Amino acid sequence: MLVDHDIIGSAFVLIRPQFEAYVRGVWFHRCATDTEISGFLGGAEPPKINTLLAALEQLPAFSDSRLTTMKQSVWRNLNDFTHGGAIQVKARNTRDEIKSNYRPEHIDGILETSATLSLLGSVAIAAAVGDDALANELSSVHDRLYRAG
Repeated sequence: MLVDHDIIGSAFVLIRPQFEAYVRGVWFHRCATDTEISGFLGGAEPPKINTLLAALEQLPAFSDSRLTTMKQSVWRNLNDFTHGGAIQVKARNTRDEIKSNYRPEHIDGILETSATLSLLGSVAIAAAVGDDALANELSSVHDRLYRAG
């Protein structure tokens, strides 16, 4: 919706929280103890992202370390966008004026990243309720939309 309404900067800003929400959600579902869940519900902070990833990657479904690889490849850029760093500033300026300067390939990339994170979250929810058919259907739709090229 943000991209459709030409609010590109905000779309970029939200990728890091989307990634963190996915990792935290799966960690709470698959790894957290009852004490950790109770603590969080009582206001305690969950463990840092690297701790969550390390715990998840002990599970067979995440042992390929793709989440850590993804984090390592984009984390600095995601932080720049989220916290108004140099990348965000450059993307909002041209040589002569202050205006959106996002490249189409970067917008395409952010849309695919967001869609992939949405797919992962949806599949995790389907798995949590034991609906493998839904998880497979979600994956098929995503593949049709994003793997066609």
